[in-house]
Amino acid sequence: MTPEEKILWERIRGKKIDGIRFRRQYSVCGFILDFYSPELRLAIEVDGGYHLKESQKAYDVARQKVIESFQISFLRFTNDEVREVLARVIQDIKAKVNDLTLPLSKGEIVNEKSYINVKAKRG
Repeated sequence: MTPEEKILWERIRGKKIDGIRFRRQYSVCGFILDFYSPELRLAIEVDGGYHLKESQKAYDVARQKVIESFQISFLRFTNDEVREVLARVIQDIKAKVNDLTLPLSKGEIVNEKSYINVKAKRG
């Protein structure tokens, strides 16, 4: 992991973001995601300077489209953002987590697909 990935990992590991578990270096369709929550189908990428090169930008766009075809949402941050405005990065992650979750009657938080399945089972 890069230093910036390590910084972010320390802030999101161990269910520190609203009780949601993230995994690091998670493989989807042969692509490695920096961080991923299977529960929410949320990928988080931390991009270094080489992602600014035109050839890398094109690759990143194509890669993201493939991964999104599996109904996986993306958040992207730059190394600079993680180093300089980490609080905003964490706030953005929390906002996305809130967007992807629905509360149930017992205070559980699950993704929309699980909510629909649970609701159907309850009758």
